[in-house]
Amino acid sequence: MEQTLLQFAYLVASVFFILSLKGLSSQETARQGNLYGVFGMAVAIVATLFNSDVTQYDTLFVTIAVGSLIGYILAKRVEMTAMPELVALLHSFVGAAAVLVGFASDRSMGIDGGHAASALYASEVGVDVFIGALTFTGSVAAFAKLKAKFTFFKKTYWVPSKPLLLKDRHKINLGLVSISLLIIIFYAMGASGEGGVGNLFLMTALTVISGVLGAHLVLAIGGADMPVVVSMLNSYSGWTASAAGFMLNNDLLIITGALVGSSGAILSYIMCKSMNRSILSVIFGGFGGDSDVPAKVLTPEEEAELAARTVNETDAAALSETLCAAKSVVIVPGYGLAQARAQHSVYQLVKNLKSRGVNVRFAIHPVAGRLPGHMNILLAEAAVPYDIVLELGEINDDFPETDVVLVIGANDIVNPLAQEDPTCSIGGMEVLEVWKSKLTVVFKRSRNVGYAGIDNPLFYKDNTQMLFGDAGKTVDEVVAQVGSR
Repeated sequence: MEQTLLQFAYLVASVFFILSLKGLSSQETARQGNLYGVFGMAVAIVATLFNSDVTQYDTLFVTIAVGSLIGYILAKRVEMTAMPELVALLHSFVGAAAVLVGFASDRSMGIDGGHAASALYASEVGVDVFIGALTFTGSVAAFAKLKAKFTFFKKTYWVPSKPLLLKDRHKINLGLVSISLLIIIFYAMGASGEGGVGNLFLMTALTVISGVLGAHLVLAIGGADMPVVVSMLNSYSGWTASAAGFMLNNDLLIITGALVGSSGAILSYIMCKSMNRSILSVIFGGFGGDSDVPAKVLTPEEEAELAARTVNETDAAALSETLCAAKSVVIVPGYGLAQARAQHSVYQLVKNLKSRGVNVRFAIHPVAGRLPGHMNILLAEAAVPYDIVLELGEINDDFPETDVVLVIGANDIVNPLAQEDPTCSIGGMEVLEVWKSKLTVVFKRSRNVGYAGIDNPLFYKDNTQMLFGDAGKTVDEVVAQVGSR
């Protein structure tokens, strides 16, 4: 009877997790989707606590309390710019937990009252440790690349965003995967033999090898593709949980892990399509990264012209006058907006312009920021209405009829080189075609390159103006100027 009630509770929790995913598919229902997820997790935790197999409540409650406290502090203190790093780090916890559970299961083989040792069960343990270690080190590597720099004993260490492309890296990856599979096979054969015990040496070797593989896969991916990497690591964490579910014979873990794993994989595929990337390049770490298309070689005249290019600068007063005279304005937010925490000021500008009858909308690129939906979260924090937040496919055709486009802290997602130069790092990627508008104003600290590491010809176009400075301060200046008119 108890097991029946437990399975029913797990089924209820799974239904709420499915409703949560459905809710998160739309900005309008995202808050409700979050509540469904919280309720489903609460049902799962309470049902597990009432399981008669759970006996060490003191240890359990202490770990839950400590974990909840850490999570609360992180949620309260984390800056919006640090969200991608936090998400990557949280994915690593899932991988680490799977590895620890795998080692615990390994130690329980052959012990009275422990798991029955069999080739099938040992295979599940091996697969769980393999995926868990890969997810852990891959997530840590992603965290390091997103963080970019660390301070240790007053010394700063930089982690480059450029991909680490080792010679024969694909052969190295294939070799690591092959060795991992062989270890899992040997481990399963040993566990099912006479005595039926685990093998700590093989588990340790598997953890190290798959850990090296996970780190290498992520380090071989360039900074411009990191939003897709974060999405794929989310998928990995789901498959890790699902593998742990098979190992522990837990239906809820299997279902939940499969939901997270499949949804993360689908999102990664959609994002890869929008960036003109092969999904294999994300999974196998730079697969196909060596292009056969020769790099564009500039003539001496072109190099001289490039060095002599100038930009058209503007200021808050001039821009405010232009905005007040406009009929249609589109705002393109980027990572720089998150860094400046200017989302509230931007929304105040939107309200001021709307009160003057200006049609103002936001254009969101699928990979703007450092993780999927980063800009949507940013705008939702400022209470921006969902109906004026449009995706790339919904607004790209409207730029020719737009009077003014404000690009705030974005770079690569509005770079014309994506269409003009197939050999560059973002070649073929879908971008917001802001240069087709009547006037584009770019808010930036300088003319420095974006995360992809390439120059942006948008800055030098005749219908582009640059407003240099911290986005938070410059937007506030524009808001004040518009409000005074």
